[in-house]
Amino acid sequence: MNRPDPTADQEVDALYRTLRDKHGAGDSKANGYVTHGYFLREQEILFGLLNPSADILLDLGCGSGLMCKPLVNRRELVVGLDFNKNACEDAQRNGLQAIRGDAFELPICENSVQEIVCCQFFNQQNKDAVAKLIEESARVLRPGGRLIMIWRNGEAYIHRGALFLARIAAKVKGNPQFPYENHSLASVVAIGRTNNLVAEFGAVSFPPTKWVSNNVHSLAAKWVGASSICILRKN
Repeated sequence: MNRPDPTADQEVDALYRTLRDKHGAGDSKANGYVTHGYFLREQEILFGLLNPSADILLDLGCGSGLMCKPLVNRRELVVGLDFNKNACEDAQRNGLQAIRGDAFELPICENSVQEIVCCQFFNQQNKDAVAKLIEESARVLRPGGRLIMIWRNGEAYIHRGALFLARIAAKVKGNPQFPYENHSLASVVAIGRTNNLVAEFGAVSFPPTKWVSNNVHSLAAKWVGASSICILRKN
């Protein structure tokens, strides 16, 4: 598999830099969230999926490190990885051990990490990039380790409407317009399978109400399943 186009990733990185300059390291809007309340609900959903005994946790595409900041004193080591130098500095200020590195060529030894989280990273990446990230995650995970991913579900009507309104609002406010890629839960599970990762959990959620359902083909999922969730475990 070819390495994802670094130019495209640098362009997305520059867009996030604009948000960080505007909102600062302590605001979830710097990581692309529209409201802090939405961020907190999604964070709560993520924490409910974590293995509390996992000693080493890696946050891929960590941004300013806010998502995993509350876990810093609950794990032996919480590591954030991001391509952006300023994001790593912000993550360090927020308590993470930050590494500036490439999510598609992780500067981490194989079989060394017990749990990986990746939140809201896939929607700015194409299929090849997502596949490469999952491949690299599989390499660095210990046997039995897990990769937990949350990303926007472009098939849900509520997300389609929210994306349309967000683009209008961003244009009016002069905020950057991010690229958007949709990835189905099934496609992510299939990529995991080719990398010796077993699907342990798959669901959709509506973070404002903390609703989570593993019935991903239901009418409710089609209407309000704003985010996709997938947990892949290494054999």
